[in-house]
This record gives sequence, structure tokens and C-alpha cells, in this order.
Amino acid sequence: MPNSTCPTTTPRTYQAEDACGNTDRCTQTITVDDKLKPAVSCFFNSTVSCTNQVPAVNVSSVTAQR
Repeated sequence: MPNSTCPTTTPRTYQAEDACGNTDRCTQTITVDDKLKPAVSCFFNSTVSCTNQVPAVNVSSVTAQR
């Protein structure tokens, strides 16, 4: 999640009511604690003779997976 910090928690409250008006509720707490870093794979290494031969940046040659 960009611009967020982990862990984050989200509470959800559920309520039920029967035909006589009796109610009950419970709260569920959802915790997001992302500890898995992405795996980045870069394009192959290159060797060139001069700096003007350095290939342009190609972000499509880099992949990331979870």
C-alpha cells in the first residue's frame, strides 16, 4: 500500500436483530501486517566500451513480484 504504514488495523462491527427486537453485536478486528518484501529482477548486466554506449533506462525490463 503506497504511503501507508504497517501494521494497520480495521475494526468491523456486526449486529443481528431477531423478530422480537433482541440484538447482539460483535466486533471483528482485521490486522494487515505486511512483512513480505517484493522480489525485484533486473535486466541482464551489460559491459560497454564508452559511456555514450550505456543503454537508456528501460523500466519495462525490471519486474517485481510478491
